[in-house]
Amino acid sequence: MSHRRALTLVEALVVLFVLALIVAVLIPAIPPAHAPARIMASQSNMKQLAQGNANIAAMQDDAIAGYGFNPELIASSGIEPGHTVHAAQIEQTLILQKATGRTPVSDHPIDLDMKHIAQSRYLHVPLIDAMTGQQPEPVAASPMDDNLLDFQENPLDCEALPGGDPATSFGDWTDTQAVVRWPYASSYLSTVSAWSPDKPGDDGHLAVEPGPDASTLRVRDPSSLGGRKMTEIAFPSMKAFFFEEFDYTHGKGKNSLFYADPNARVNVQFFDSSVRLVTARDANPGWDTAHPFDPNAHALIRYRPIDTRYFPTYSNGDAFGAPYRWTRGGLLGVDVGGNEIDTSGWRDD
Repeated sequence: MSHRRALTLVEALVVLFVLALIVAVLIPAIPPAHAPARIMASQSNMKQLAQGNANIAAMQDDAIAGYGFNPELIASSGIEPGHTVHAAQIEQTLILQKATGRTPVSDHPIDLDMKHIAQSRYLHVPLIDAMTGQQPEPVAASPMDDNLLDFQENPLDCEALPGGDPATSFGDWTDTQAVVRWPYASSYLSTVSAWSPDKPGDDGHLAVEPGPDASTLRVRDPSSLGGRKMTEIAFPSMKAFFFEEFDYTHGKGKNSLFYADPNARVNVQFFDSSVRLVTARDANPGWDTAHPFDPNAHALIRYRPIDTRYFPTYSNGDAFGAPYRWTRGGLLGVDVGGNEIDTSGWRDD
């Protein structure tokens, strides 16, 4: 007769320890089960933004969605906009005040802000009549953007917002109007060429250029923004309109990747209304706006988080290309699926 030998306590503990090591190694490699569904939900959001843009274009002589479609609203403010940057800032403020009730006499009021570019993270705001008609706009937040979803639920909880309450100041982001507007921002950034000229001006500079870090912009010609047409787009199926700024698909929270990191995979909405998941290394890096006529010079941007409680951080020496946002050639250029166009001959135009 054979006898079954039982495991000793020490052997059982060794087995459990080995199993625990295997689980610890495998679990990080397994993506969250809900990640594919959230990616698809984000793509659905972007398609709704594309439909809103198509509706605007149909009603506004083929214009790309943006600020400036409601001159009566701007005129009613009593402020004469001296250029298109101010016009967008005024329109954004009035739309948000009307939709949220956060007027100058309310708590945490949304006031006129002449320091920030309304188009950058708020290009969806003028689409309010073509979308849900409310702010915060649910479609503007990616289902993978847990932070923005939380902020949308509690837009008056300024201490929880990126940068925090300016009165207590987390980090160095202390601009009150930037904080109070954040719940009405979008997870999706627009390409700059959707609302600024393609070619450099007589001074050899673009109307809008990257600021000192990846999230800021510098406007050189404040009278030239807006007024772009869908018919100006040379390659609609390869030219991005909106893209997710961060790669939330890894499910790593603040350890996720900046959208321009070569390994980042983000949803990109193209001007033909298609949405695709694209790896940054497969996209054109874009031009170096300081040398727009040099086809070999590419954009280099550095990401600095506004609040390391929520957003990823990189070494100060890390620089990335700038796909989608800084497309070489603007609306005439290509983001994904083709080579960058040659802008070396544009100097003589």
